[in-house]
Amino acid sequence: MIDITILTKYSSRGASSRYRYFLYINDLLKEDTNIEIDSFLDTSYLHKLYAKQKKSKFKILISYMKRMLVLVNSSKNLIIEYEALPYLPYFIEKLFLKNKKYILNFDDNIWENYSNEKMLKNKFDALVKHANGVIVANSFLEKKVSILNGNIIKIPTVIKLGSYQKDDRVSRFDKFTLVWIGTPATYKYIKSHAHIFKRLSEILDYKLVIIAAISLREDAITDVDMEFYDWSSKIEIELLKKAHVGIMPLDRDLFSQGKSSFKIIQYMAAGLPTVASCIGENSNVLQNNKTGFLVNSDDDWINSIVKLQKEKILYESFSKQSIEHAREYSMEKYFTQFNSFIQKTFEEK
Repeated sequence: MIDITILTKYSSRGASSRYRYFLYINDLLKEDTNIEIDSFLDTSYLHKLYAKQKKSKFKILISYMKRMLVLVNSSKNLIIEYEALPYLPYFIEKLFLKNKKYILNFDDNIWENYSNEKMLKNKFDALVKHANGVIVANSFLEKKVSILNGNIIKIPTVIKLGSYQKDDRVSRFDKFTLVWIGTPATYKYIKSHAHIFKRLSEILDYKLVIIAAISLREDAITDVDMEFYDWSSKIEIELLKKAHVGIMPLDRDLFSQGKSSFKIIQYMAAGLPTVASCIGENSNVLQNNKTGFLVNSDDDWINSIVKLQKEKILYESFSKQSIEHAREYSMEKYFTQFNSFIQKTFEEK
């Protein structure tokens, strides 16, 4: 029996925490493993974050105190989402990690978050160097981390295929629909490509569905037919299946290059062809001209979407191949690798 404490940044309401930690817990418990899980920030914090409301400094202080208490009393084996104590320098976190074995888990290039912070910019390098193991979600991070730590494994953010196969009776939206799923924080990628969606609306009668937060409608793109939904695990799959094409625009910056392409994986599992920026992990996950189109320019975006709307045979081929390719990014495929890495890293020596 192995005891493991999992330290996530958010509750299961946070996408990264939900899919890279909470998704695995039930299966891990079947592997003769005791699991304790602690979320640094609770669901109420996320609600305020997404609604752009003021966060309680007192509640954040309580979060730090609770996390420190958990670290003191935790098992000796830790799996950590990014860092145990956000925004505190490495030398403080090191005190709490003393005599612990820990595995770090990264799905984004969050090094960029601290790049301009003198006391923090080298924190993740130090954490990675002293980690017993590191899990990364994409090739950019694999290359970055492998220089610092030899015990590394690439495990993409995955889906449970069964969740997408439960009901095939969902009918599409009447109007041709593009869909984007994310958080209010990453809605910036939709806004930075707003000119494309405005141009597209001049030549194509379509709708753009945003699955993130209804409050984002205040920042809708003018002259584009848009619908906004609050994200919910109860409706996300149904909404994806009702759409026609998934989109994943990114900007050409270091953070985008290190982003995982989980949106594309969700779109594929829902049977959607995808149009995505040819940046970072998108180029590895999306099979160009098979499950969708990788695009570089404004014209590429528009021509690809129009092509999928007009060419039904091409659309159906992409849809079918997307469903098949989604198996390569499933919990069913990766759980054994995830569990084996953990067990091997934490085994007694």
